[in-house]
Amino acid sequence: MVHYEGEPILSYDLKKHQKGTEWKMCSSKPSKPTDAYKGNVSRKNLQNENLVNAYARHCKVWSSKARACVIDAETANSTRALIDAGFRPSNITVANWNDSISESIRSRTGATVKTGSFLMALAHGAHAKHKYDVVYADFCGMLKGTQRAAIALLFDAKLLKPRSVLAITICARRNKSSKLSFAAARDAHSFVKRMAKKNGYVISTSTRPSKSHYTEKGKATMSHLVFEVIH
Repeated sequence: MVHYEGEPILSYDLKKHQKGTEWKMCSSKPSKPTDAYKGNVSRKNLQNENLVNAYARHCKVWSSKARACVIDAETANSTRALIDAGFRPSNITVANWNDSISESIRSRTGATVKTGSFLMALAHGAHAKHKYDVVYADFCGMLKGTQRAAIALLFDAKLLKPRSVLAITICARRNKSSKLSFAAARDAHSFVKRMAKKNGYVISTSTRPSKSHYTEKGKATMSHLVFEVIH
């Protein structure tokens, strides 16, 4: 059970989480974006481009000295985008539950890969006294107990640098208990802002929840949120 001030108690199945079935990585097969992400490039590449552009615009550190923590799939698209932007592979921490995928990412990119959850990767970073310029929580599932715990740890442990970028991808299924469409995006947006305010951070710019959606063919509608953070 996970409980944070002002939030309902949220339960999750630890066995499912350990198997990686509670949240799932995005498909490695790119599809043309729709909704807020229109264009000819795959939506994943566009998201990574938006992330790197937000870093270049907002952060005040040379990319060769910048540090990042991301969830990434076998294609390592986010990791490679950061490396292309000048990040040193050794300064990028990648979280993935699967042993073989973790090894593939490590061998292909040279990044520091933690086999396990995003929460575990952040806990390792906190122990090592790391501070991050870029964090990409590519959950691609609902923002439930363990995901909320990871975001809360990110702010509670002051793991974000004074000028940093946080991106989150979640499933934006309609909340049946709410009359509002895409309530999941609004909830995630509100949760991040509350955690930031609680710990003395300011969100200077963020994606509007109503402008955060895209749909992959044959899959649920997703939401991609980017926050520019000041502390």
